Amino acid sequence: MPSAIVIGAGLAGLACARVLQESGFEVEILEKSDRVGGRVKTDVVDGFRLDHGFQVLNPAYEEVQKLKIMHELDLQHLPKGFEIELDGKTCLIGDPRESLKYLKDDLSETSGSLREKFAFLAFIARKPQDNALGETMKSSGNFYRGVVKGFLDGVFLTDSDHVSSAMAHELLRWFMKGRPGVPALGMGELPRQLSHGLNIRFNCSVDVAREGSVSTSEGELRADFIVIAADPKTTRHLASQPDLSMNPSWTWYHAVPKGAATSKFLKILHHEPFINSLAISNIAPSYAPSDQTLISSTTLQKISEEEAIKAIAATWRISASEIQYLRHYEIAESLPFHGPKKPLEIPQMISERIFLAGDSYSIPAQQGALRSGRMAAEMIIARQ
Repeated sequence: MPSAIVIGAGLAGLACARVLQESGFEVEILEKSDRVGGRVKTDVVDGFRLDHGFQVLNPAYEEVQKLKIMHELDLQHLPKGFEIELDGKTCLIGDPRESLKYLKDDLSETSGSLREKFAFLAFIARKPQDNALGETMKSSGNFYRGVVKGFLDGVFLTDSDHVSSAMAHELLRWFMKGRPGVPALGMGELPRQLSHGLNIRFNCSVDVAREGSVSTSEGELRADFIVIAADPKTTRHLASQPDLSMNPSWTWYHAVPKGAATSKFLKILHHEPFINSLAISNIAPSYAPSDQTLISSTTLQKISEEEAIKAIAATWRISASEIQYLRHYEIAESLPFHGPKKPLEIPQMISERIFLAGDSYSIPAQQGALRSGRMAAEMIIARQ
């Protein structure tokens, strides 16, 4: 029986291991931490479910559909739209195919001219030349600058002006196809379901990876093929790969009394420090105790607890005395930065027996991580 070692139990590693195992390989995953998921994790704190970073799952992703686990996740869907303050008024911008309530603000001159909006739709409809998104979006004017950019900054976790327009086009097309949401038990449920039936050795770090074997904290392990599906720092060390540019982010969690924050829409924020905020337990009630509402807010800069509470109070129009700080997560390597001219698929084979996997080698999204894992597995299978 052919064998493989997969280093890392994130989405890419789990997807790779599943495909290999289903094809008759003996597979062992080596994970340096005590749980699966990589960057996709959920903590339970005093009855609240806190995801490591604001993340949603798009069920329309092709790779997610191939997993055939959606029925196990009990996905709680977000509306296909968001709230944003424009000229002192709260506007709802969204997909009118889901609800006609979006049409009024979608068509309003307050959110941009019709010419700008048609230019944006044309961008989604046709694959663009790959330039910086800010340059490509010039014809979308105020609609991009004042409305869409704030949403996209939260998707890419960086200034959207500087990302690849080809990558942005790819992700926006997936957004148009699906209605993202969160599993009832938190985003950590996605890798947990993926890991069922897989052989995983936890708390096992890898020091050296070479053709046919790896040196680990538990000794030498041998296999026909090695897949490095680890975090960027570990991958740089094991595979002598160049440094990757990664986007940092901070996600803050606060609780307020039930009824104090009733909106189900993601709030896109112009003012610093937060770029967005969502009463996530209004979407997934299991994220909070029945008498509380959990608010998840994301920033791209380090801030103090006092600054965070002040911003939440202003955003949700709640007294600071009603806001309880729960926890915040600093995620130094939230997503790979995907700039112009970076291909949507990057070679993953570094030798005949060693392969790479992760969203750094595709698009910076769950679709990219899962696809890269599957592609690494299929390259290995083809060599048998």
